[in-house]
Amino acid sequence: MINVGIIGAGNIATKMAKTIKGVEKAVAYAIASRDGERALAFAEEYDFKKAYNSYDALVRDENIDLVYIATPHNFHYEHAKLALENGKHVLCEKTVTLNATQFKKLTAIAFERHLTFVEAIWTRFMPMHQQLKMLLDEGVIGEPQILYGNLSYYLEHVERMYDPNLAGGALLDLGVYPVHYALSLFGNDYQSIQSTMTKTELGVDRHTAITLQYPDGKIAQLMCSMNAFEQSSKILGTNGRIETTGIHHIEEIRVYDKDNHCTQVLTRPDDIGGFEFELAETIKMIEEQNIESDIVTHEDSLAVMNVLDTVRQQHHFVYPDEMDE
Repeated sequence: MINVGIIGAGNIATKMAKTIKGVEKAVAYAIASRDGERALAFAEEYDFKKAYNSYDALVRDENIDLVYIATPHNFHYEHAKLALENGKHVLCEKTVTLNATQFKKLTAIAFERHLTFVEAIWTRFMPMHQQLKMLLDEGVIGEPQILYGNLSYYLEHVERMYDPNLAGGALLDLGVYPVHYALSLFGNDYQSIQSTMTKTELGVDRHTAITLQYPDGKIAQLMCSMNAFEQSSKILGTNGRIETTGIHHIEEIRVYDKDNHCTQVLTRPDDIGGFEFELAETIKMIEEQNIESDIVTHEDSLAVMNVLDTVRQQHHFVYPDEMDE
């Protein structure tokens, strides 16, 4: 059995707490929040054995095997580093760090300590995403040529999204999904990146559009916004196309032939929220004493971070926490 500790007691931690109950070999062991009363209430509601009012106390607990990082993006590096340096395996929420430099520092610690370190980009671990990759590999639409991907939500009411001190903006919160999606399906070896961005008054991005061009001519066009709504993708090939409802949690995959006839429809099977697949894979990696997953390797996560870094650099978009690096 793998004792899981969670750093952070917000909404994303709640989803993982519910998930743990449904994953074989996972034990809801400890929760940590800087608000002790919140940690106690969380532990009681989700049957965790221990509650801590500091993250240091949680990572020093010798009974914890795996730490799930559920704090805002700007804290991921600090908290993942804390866990790794205390000998804990880590499953860290997306976006895994603020930038590629931070990510490379964490992977170096993971390799030095021989600890499992996985980015919790839940979408790439899900069966529907794996089925989509299989369809492309089987050539059902011929050679893929163009990919469109958009993940946008109305998040005007979420204060955190507008706060540069909490790594706000659409790109790291939403855009990371289409970027992971595109690189997973088209590969990490893109040739060039072009982007456009609309910023808020506080300097974070409200909308971002990214175009990746590949050496063989493939193009991926990706969008994210926190002031609009869309969750879909299209992949156009030489012999048809694939459309999906959803991009980070695919509900349906539809395959069309060259004559625009729908030839296949795949519907998402029941799950317990979607986090179970990344958690089960991380536990498997721990048991096999692997540092990274074959589903999302460290190279994969680094490639995504490099895209996000490049897009921000193109628009002089720097977070306060990066200014001290």
